Amino acid sequence: MACETQQKAVELAQEAVDDAEPGTQKAKAILRLNNAKAALAKCLNPPPPPPPFVPAPPVPLTLTLTTFECLDENDPGPFENDEPYAVVFAVDLKIVGPVSYGNGQFKNDTGGSFGWC
Repeated sequence: MACETQQKAVELAQEAVDDAEPGTQKAKAILRLNNAKAALAKCLNPPPPPPPFVPAPPVPLTLTLTTFECLDENDPGPFENDEPYAVVFAVDLKIVGPVSYGNGQFKNDTGGSFGWC
């Protein structure tokens, strides 16, 4: 029997309750009996395994650049044509597991613009 230890603990705890004097000693014995019965029930009927991890569906983000200006251009010369880039990185720290990404757009809540050269 897989739950012999728990069954024996219930039997011993029941004997302790029967032999205990009324008062604190009896109350502690009853508490031990209840704990032993709970352990036996858990052994006989273990909880089901947790469900497999299913990631939440991705939430699309939107990025819209309304103004994009270079604040520091190169000096005139062979490389005077600056090619500015906007780099955006967003992470949802609540996600566990593989993360998919795709094209997105982001709008600044303050109405300002993001950009650098």
